[in-house]
Amino acid sequence: MSVTIEVYHHTPQRLVDGSIDLDSDPIKVALVDSNYVFDPTDTSYSDISANEIAGGNGYAAGGAALANKAVTQSSGAMKWDADDVTWTNLTATFRRAILYVADGVNNYLLWSYLLDDTPADITVTNTDYTLIVNAAGLLTGTISQAS
Repeated sequence: MSVTIEVYHHTPQRLVDGSIDLDSDPIKVALVDSNYVFDPTDTSYSDISANEIAGGNGYAAGGAALANKAVTQSSGAMKWDADDVTWTNLTATFRRAILYVADGVNNYLLWSYLLDDTPADITVTNTDYTLIVNAAGLLTGTISQAS
């Protein structure tokens, strides 16, 4: 089982033009069921909300907030990082985790994690489920000057 990351088409532009601020915008992770089919043209939380798992049983509607977000740079390389996200005593069946800006206005989608690329649902019962952030961060990049 490995994770597949899929980026929404609008995300890179909104990161560059400042519509999305990874440092200061409230970012959440929502869990959705297998009825959600990734569409790269989706832009807003409202595009996925019908397929979000139900609130309760260790899950709050709207998802979990990313904590301790930080954008850092070293030697021209950028890294965006945050703490792992844990749902305590979670009982649910889901297939994807979707990062989005939870600003209550645009609620821009960032990207989708297909959590099992076989693909299969993930089912947990009264379990602490943790989405582990890679040691390299949630997003890394290097900007090169064109010659």
